[in-house]
Amino acid sequence: MLKDIVQYPFDAQSDSFFCALSSALLPALGYTENTPYFCAPKGQFCLQCGACGDRTTLQKHHLSIYHALLAASGVAFCFDYPQDDGVAEHSFPGAENGWRWPEAFVDFLMRFAGVSWKRLKKEDGEAAIYAALCASVEAGIPSPVRLGGDSPFGRATAWQVVTGCEAGALQGLDAYGHSLRNAGACYDQDGRFMLEDWYSHFEDALVITGHASQRLTYSSVLARIASVLADPSHERLEREILSDLDAAAPETAFDIACKLIGITSVPIEARWHAAEAFCTRENLIWSLEGDEAVKRELGELFFARYIQNDNGETHGICWRIWNLLGASAETGFGPAPDSGERLLAGNVQGELKALFAAVFQNDQEILNALRRALAKEGMGR
Repeated sequence: MLKDIVQYPFDAQSDSFFCALSSALLPALGYTENTPYFCAPKGQFCLQCGACGDRTTLQKHHLSIYHALLAASGVAFCFDYPQDDGVAEHSFPGAENGWRWPEAFVDFLMRFAGVSWKRLKKEDGEAAIYAALCASVEAGIPSPVRLGGDSPFGRATAWQVVTGCEAGALQGLDAYGHSLRNAGACYDQDGRFMLEDWYSHFEDALVITGHASQRLTYSSVLARIASVLADPSHERLEREILSDLDAAAPETAFDIACKLIGITSVPIEARWHAAEAFCTRENLIWSLEGDEAVKRELGELFFARYIQNDNGETHGICWRIWNLLGASAETGFGPAPDSGERLLAGNVQGELKALFAAVFQNDQEILNALRRALAKEGMGR
């Protein structure tokens, strides 16, 4: 079994796919505890000052890769996750109910990271799948795999990481605690699972087959993000939020509050991850071929519009939305029993309109900046 594989999620608990892929990319790209880590807040390589706690260097790199994958894919700029079948309309272009990480989506990320890959599907057969997963482990690279397990968006949306093979069983790391117990998995004291009857639960797996260097430019990533931010679903969602607030009544207020709390839960975290990705040098996004001055300018704007404290930034605004509606750590960042009453109190609906308008305006400012960057002659060549 592979040992020094970063347990996930680590300070990035929203999306098990990106966490699992980050776990596989660490060894695939050659990251070790000795790989220097660039600290964005300090503007220099890590000096082990202890400001970020007792994280290992690999854990820091894991989170950096997670940031970069979420941002480059465009998913960080949505208001829902594309695998969530519980929304009326997705804010990720091309996503519909049943969207399960299609080939083009995965291939974009693998080209971005600079690796070659193949997808294993159930029809490949148990023996062939097991052999490919074992070969990858023997090469020192774990594989993201879907084996069911509890997930916020359903059992077919939870990703695990296979780190070992033994006597026909699979071993690895689970995304959501011990969620594979329902599939018959056993867990050791370190939280690693062993699943014997894995094939009956198998959905698919991604196997990294080699290093191919990054095959995208900075501008191609900017263009992808711009296409997500410009998707008409975002404007429709803004109008829908305003309409819901205008129509709020005692019998509908709680449902509206639940909806608004859920919508807020994506940008409050995902835009933060995106800003971290664009602010940090020496990561997968910064290493793409592109204009260095543009990278610095965009990094400063992402920081200002998404995470700079007391600056009308999206992260702080989303906290204010949650506070107005009673969502907090005590409620699991879900609705409080009185969220409906809170929504109807005083001028809360007007405040919510203004706050959501600011969230969408911050996205618009980022989109405008991306368009200006893409218009620069020679950008990314």
